[in-house]
Amino acid sequence: MRLTSIRIEQFRQFRQPLRIDGLESGLNLFAGPNETGKSTVVTAIRAAFFERHRSSSVDDLRPWDDGSASPTVELEFVLNDQPCRLMKSFLGKKRCELQIGTQRFEGTDAEDRLAALLGFQYAGRGASGAEHWGIPGLLWIQQGAAQDIGDPVRHATDHLRTALNESLGEVASSGGDDVLAAVEAQRNELLTPAAGAPRGPYLEARNQVARLAGSLEELDATIEAYRQKVDALAELRREQARDEVDQPWLVFRKQEQASAQHLETVQRVERDLQTDRSRLSELERQLAQWRERLDGFDAQERDLNQRTVDREAARQAAQSADVTVQQWKTQCAAATGRHDAARATARVARLEAGRSGLAQQLEILRQKADAIRAKQTQVEAERLRLLDLETQAAASEIAADDLDALRTQHRLLHDAGIRLDGAATRLRFTLDPGCSALLGEDMVSGSGERQLTVPTTIAVPGFGWFEIMPGGTDLADLARDAATLRDTHFALLQRLGLPTFEAAEARHRNHDRLMRDIKASTAMLQALAPEGLDSLRSERHVTDAKIHELEQTLAQLPAPADGVPHPAAVSEAEAAEEEARRSLDRLTAELNRAQLTAADARSAEAAALREWAAARATIDAPERAGQRARIQQALIDARADQAALTVMIENRERQVTEAR
Repeated sequence: MRLTSIRIEQFRQFRQPLRIDGLESGLNLFAGPNETGKSTVVTAIRAAFFERHRSSSVDDLRPWDDGSASPTVELEFVLNDQPCRLMKSFLGKKRCELQIGTQRFEGTDAEDRLAALLGFQYAGRGASGAEHWGIPGLLWIQQGAAQDIGDPVRHATDHLRTALNESLGEVASSGGDDVLAAVEAQRNELLTPAAGAPRGPYLEARNQVARLAGSLEELDATIEAYRQKVDALAELRREQARDEVDQPWLVFRKQEQASAQHLETVQRVERDLQTDRSRLSELERQLAQWRERLDGFDAQERDLNQRTVDREAARQAAQSADVTVQQWKTQCAAATGRHDAARATARVARLEAGRSGLAQQLEILRQKADAIRAKQTQVEAERLRLLDLETQAAASEIAADDLDALRTQHRLLHDAGIRLDGAATRLRFTLDPGCSALLGEDMVSGSGERQLTVPTTIAVPGFGWFEIMPGGTDLADLARDAATLRDTHFALLQRLGLPTFEAAEARHRNHDRLMRDIKASTAMLQALAPEGLDSLRSERHVTDAKIHELEQTLAQLPAPADGVPHPAAVSEAEAAEEEARRSLDRLTAELNRAQLTAADARSAEAAALREWAAARATIDAPERAGQRARIQQALIDARADQAALTVMIENRERQVTEAR
């Protein structure tokens, strides 16, 4: 295969069309600075051959910042001395066309045809890789992968084997088989036939190479470690020689003695400093305790003041809660009266609504009873009509076998008549006026026509007679069969009580009509009384009983009381009653909450009084004043000791810092 022309458009940096013509056989070089599109041209050729045009894994081919582009590649090449043209569009407008000579392919057919010709395959999902490139993968060398020839050969093995088998299959003589067998035998000495794994001398050579490579790596590591040790030993020896000449340890030993004496002095000062710090910590803890006790005395006085305020607030809250309880009691009493009045009005309204509802139910039941009686009359009439139809249908029914036999006999008689007419001898005659002849047993004169199906004698007075034998023996047999069939047909008609076959058909049609009427009548009865006439009668009795019961209930209801207002609707009266009830419930709930609040306020007032009395007793205790004075004096003395220790610790810390 040889490329002759390349055209790409909307492909990465090439938004506008780029066309390269005049490609020659052999090497064609593309030269230019970096980022000018050389690799993009190669990528376009690879995508045209190896990527499906409907693939969704080629977004990297789209120009930057152009989501609607359709990367397009058009290649012209020569394959097997035939001019070919391949055009592929990706992403936006997916399209593929392949033209080989005069043949034209489109879509996946074009891609499959190209893969079969060049010996590669497409990826099942995603972008294609080296494992799909087959035979072209042996020639397609990407940048930095020229040394990795093993993988392309392994990927192209199946395609190469197919191509070799096809080429060797063209050799008609047995020599080709011998060559193939020899090559395969030599291969099998070094590789297994099934998996292609190394074996024999090839396997031993590979194992020996691996062993030698491992030994070489170990030796290299040993040599490198030995060199490092030798270099380190030489450096140590040089440092030892310098130290033996300079003797630097003599100065360090004098410095060590002076430092040891200075260190002993510093350690003694640090021990004294630690003791002072411990005394200062203990003193600070005592100061905190004494301050805490003085704060406790102050807190007791503040607590007494707060208890006094709380006691007064609790008393006022209890008085306010009692006033609120009395207000809610007044409102609850008024709401109770309104609720009783609304309940009485609603009771009267419900009574009148019940009376009206019973009257409406009674009217509905009476209408229902009238409808049931009308339906019962209609059902009984329809039942009588159904019985009459069933009687007529039973009288007009013809058994299916008999009807089929009549139809068959009628058809056979018609066919026999046609055959007899065709085989009979037609005799036309014209006699002179006053002349006659004896035709069989009939005396004929004038003119006429007869069909002769049996031997017949014609006697002419004064001349003699003629015997006519029509149709031979076959006609006689036809005539006898027809006569027998007519007798059988007539006997069946007599048994059924029918004069003719046409009467039988009319009777059958009448029976069908009656059956349809029976079906319609049955459906009418089912629609009028699905559960039967007895159920309809039972429903009528139940309805009459309900009517009687409602009439008695209405008669027993009390008459409306004079002077009692009747609301326009029960819903309004019940709504008014519900509103009054909700108002009463709300006020009752408020009264309960107010009573609970008042009880809590009185409890809080009693608790506040008890807490105030306890705080007052604590403040008035006789030993409290003396304890407070002693603690204040101790606090003053401790603060003086704390100041002195702080100054001493600062001096010692300064000594330690300077010594270090």
